[in-house]
Amino acid sequence: MGLSLDALQAMTLGSDVFSGNGNFSTPAYWTGSAGCSVSGGQGVFVSVAFGSGLYKTGLAVSGTFYSVTYTILSITGTVAAWCGSWGVSRTVPGTYTETVYCSGINSFAGVFSSQAGTNAVIDDISVREIPGIHATQVTTANKPILRRGLLNLAAWSMDVSNAAWGAIVAGSASAISRTPSYTTSPDGYPATRIQISLNSGTATGDISYLYQTVIPSTTICTGGIYIRSNTTDCSMYMRIGNSEYTIAVTSAWTLIPGVCLAGNTSNQFGFGLRGGQSSPCSNSIDVSIASAGLFKGTYTAQQIIDAGGIPLTTSAAASSTTGKYWWQFDGSNDSLSLGAPLFQMSDDHCVICAFSSTSTAATVSIFALSGATPTPLAPIIQASPSANQVQTTWRDDSGTSITLTNAYTLGEVCVASARKSGSQRQARKNGVVGGTSTTAMGPTTLTEATIGSWSVPSFHQGSIYPVIAIKGTVTDSDLLTLERFVGQLSGVSGI
Repeated sequence: MGLSLDALQAMTLGSDVFSGNGNFSTPAYWTGSAGCSVSGGQGVFVSVAFGSGLYKTGLAVSGTFYSVTYTILSITGTVAAWCGSWGVSRTVPGTYTETVYCSGINSFAGVFSSQAGTNAVIDDISVREIPGIHATQVTTANKPILRRGLLNLAAWSMDVSNAAWGAIVAGSASAISRTPSYTTSPDGYPATRIQISLNSGTATGDISYLYQTVIPSTTICTGGIYIRSNTTDCSMYMRIGNSEYTIAVTSAWTLIPGVCLAGNTSNQFGFGLRGGQSSPCSNSIDVSIASAGLFKGTYTAQQIIDAGGIPLTTSAAASSTTGKYWWQFDGSNDSLSLGAPLFQMSDDHCVICAFSSTSTAATVSIFALSGATPTPLAPIIQASPSANQVQTTWRDDSGTSITLTNAYTLGEVCVASARKSGSQRQARKNGVVGGTSTTAMGPTTLTEATIGSWSVPSFHQGSIYPVIAIKGTVTDSDLLTLERFVGQLSGVSGI
């Protein structure tokens, strides 16, 4: 989710900490627990206890990321790499490469059994440092959740016949029928046939519809239904909180979105018919619905599709099989920290990030380099939903500051960029320059970088997609290429 590029630092992996001994050609090099030995150029585990393995001490350095590769030739049970922390437990033969963060529990590096009674044969292990400055957290308590696809607040999105979708019927002679549609949407999901009829005496404003009470209070959300008409074109009613829509449904499968405003008193997301609704089909509909979902933030139909469509699940992290990866920040606690600054104010630099803010706070931080009082910043990219702005601020040690802005709508997914090249500073949104400055600024004493917050009042609520920070000069054409790249990874098109 984050990438720092520094022309002064090689971006290749470090040397193998085992100095080439991972092929087990030198048995004396390895320390083995009971039941673990080196034989015939391979590491052999025979009915070993949990935590037994082949390893070398004094190699793993606390706070370092390592790329670990090893091969399992045969196995019954489980084994996992260890490099100051556990890697992923493996149960089947194969060659595996993974990243392991050394948390400093001990300095061992090797492969260990993670299940009592394991039998295994392993070979060709290497452990190489991943250089750079990496975002970490001391505990998981303030670590944002990694997700894939949009976070769907609605349950049973792919089956509106399920009881999770409640039914309100206006008038005793009105009816709602939910049956299998015997058709599928273009993405292969089975649909539900919805037939709703209103009696002739239904009062204007009375509704017959399916709904879920899932909209958080004071939250801007987008609801969307993937729908087509089974007979003739018709009009339908859709409610998202306090916002009500009349939507047009045709014989073509269409994803139709609608947005509710913050401060809603109705927490319902639903769709159906409303008495007195404009024609055609004011009193009956016959449609197929393949999916219906609700998302925090403001999205167009294309943005929902680009993000992976309407997910099946409501809460699992990284649960979709399609869609864009993003960090979910809670607005009160979550942030990512880097233990060192990526550059100083005097350095040419560029930061590109994609985000969506669902907070109504005055300002929420997306990315910041910060230092000691009087808090130099170089730069901080933040959203100011109350001012409808993306703000980019640079501040030096003396307190001199520059703030450049671009327009922003609460819940919008956008790509924001901040660049310093020579004496000029520039802020961009979705590839368009929003402001420039050549104001002279003094030095900074920056000490850390953060994603999602740089001070307690500025915790970000919403999503943050990739963040790229570059130390060095970035040309206009290169910046546009990077902005389009970040846009592809976050579902922002048209850059």
